[in-house]
Amino acid sequence: MLPEISQDSVERLSKTAVNAVKDRITYNDDYVRDAFRYLKEKKGVEDPSIDLFLTVLDNNDDLLTQAIDSGGNLSMDDRDLLRKYEKLLQVHTFFRKQGQPA
Repeated sequence: MLPEISQDSVERLSKTAVNAVKDRITYNDDYVRDAFRYLKEKKGVEDPSIDLFLTVLDNNDDLLTQAIDSGGNLSMDDRDLLRKYEKLLQVHTFFRKQGQPA
């Protein structure tokens, strides 16, 4: 049986996770948020690591634990995910350069 984890411990772990993800954002926050939203909403990509980045970028602490528990990778950075979905993001990038919504 696992020991009970205090709310204080959960909050400290959440802050550590948030900081770990924030440290792994190398591009502009808005660009990363837009790209990951495009993948989820327009392309139907279900990736817990994308969920993890979005929860941090949207300051949604309620979903943070869920994203980690679902397999969100705290050691990935935004470049890793953007490369992983590079082909799906080609249209998004093209329209973004044109100043149009994808």
